[in-house]
Amino acid sequence: MYGSKINRDRWVITMIFAILFLLTLSSGSLFSTAYFKTRYEDVLPISALGWIFVVYIFGLFNHLYLGVIFCTSLCIVLYLGFFYSLFLNRKNIKKHITMLRKKTFTTAFFIYWIISWVLLIVLNGLQASSPDEFSHWMYIVKIMDMFDMFGTNACVNAWNSYPSYVPGMAIFQYSVEKYYHWVNGGSVFCEWVVYWAYYLLFISCSLPLLKRQKSKGVGCDELLNKVLKVIIILFVPVLYFEDLYHSIYIDPFLGILAGVTSSLIITKDRKDKNWYYSVYVWLAIVSLVLAKDVGVIFGAFIAVLFVFDYLSNGGVKREKEALLLIQ
Repeated sequence: MYGSKINRDRWVITMIFAILFLLTLSSGSLFSTAYFKTRYEDVLPISALGWIFVVYIFGLFNHLYLGVIFCTSLCIVLYLGFFYSLFLNRKNIKKHITMLRKKTFTTAFFIYWIISWVLLIVLNGLQASSPDEFSHWMYIVKIMDMFDMFGTNACVNAWNSYPSYVPGMAIFQYSVEKYYHWVNGGSVFCEWVVYWAYYLLFISCSLPLLKRQKSKGVGCDELLNKVLKVIIILFVPVLYFEDLYHSIYIDPFLGILAGVTSSLIITKDRKDKNWYYSVYVWLAIVSLVLAKDVGVIFGAFIAVLFVFDYLSNGGVKREKEALLLIQ
């Protein structure tokens, strides 16, 4: 009886932790939906990648933990802004809430939350098992969690087997680990949380591929299209990385992020290449550079591809026309 109670309490803590972090990560999407009428999947990847960039800046000054607190505080402000939008639209509140519901509770939203919860259950209790995880990919997050600074810092560099590796993914994993500490009320490092954070970022960055295209069908056809994309995103990488779902190597994430970003640049309709598309692409480039040294090559390729696509599709002309309209 006592053992079952402990197990039940642990799962309650786990669920609260997951809900708290997912809601925190969703704050940007809700705020943007309220004021810019974007869809959930448009902005959530920006929130995830932007989180890494902001905490990285704080980490340069040896204040990683403060960076997590800053991002959390910013998310609270975004939620306050979201609720303020209800006040601003109080005269047409039903229309505003209908818009929020349609733009937020999309097919991509449900796919994202369902996969996140399935992974939470499947990965719970998982521990590091490979030599590279012991020597770096898991251990670097432990170092950051212990000292609240990068593993490349001179104070802790003696424990780092690969001091030249940049900590992009580790920053996100470190942040999620801190959230688990807050909910759990302790400081015991949980390795399965690191795994969950890895795959959560993996899925978050793939969300733009699940956005409904205006030219595509709706209803069953749209759902089938999204299910097919989910299958491709989740299972095709296994052909190249057999241990994808029981390791936290950075290489699969590099491939997925570079592939998704390149695919968006090449296949996205010209009229859909708006401000949040551009923000996502540039944050993806930064995240590739911060993920691993070889990410510089991927980032440079995508940057060239983005600029070439921008110029060849009359991007400068569109910007001038937009400025003239504003004036």
